[in-house]
Amino acid sequence: MQIYIENGYSLEFIIISADESLDLSAYGTFKEATSIAQHNPLFMAIVVDFNQTEKLFDSGMAMLLTLRQLSGRLKNRIYLTHVNPSLFKQLKQYGLSNKFLINQQPGELLKTAILINLQQTA
Repeated sequence: MQIYIENGYSLEFIIISADESLDLSAYGTFKEATSIAQHNPLFMAIVVDFNQTEKLFDSGMAMLLTLRQLSGRLKNRIYLTHVNPSLFKQLKQYGLSNKFLINQQPGELLKTAILINLQQTA
């Protein structure tokens, strides 16, 4: 699992590229990403990219909730992108679809969606 920092539309995003499966092993990466975000007020969102993810374990869902809890001011600006239909169904079944902003579109469209959403909440 890797963390990327991306600039776009004069905003900064932390992008976490999830592995093939999301489980308890994500804790260190999620904690590092939130620590980076907390120390830089220019970060406006955290994006978890599920492009490679095929399996979402119960512990992975717990890690998503932990990410939200650790994110402080960004807890309502966590985007899950490239979520395949079966993962979306799982998230919805466990009530997580209303705790995150879920997008199944490619990255560039996601940046636009984030920008629009941020403007609406400002």
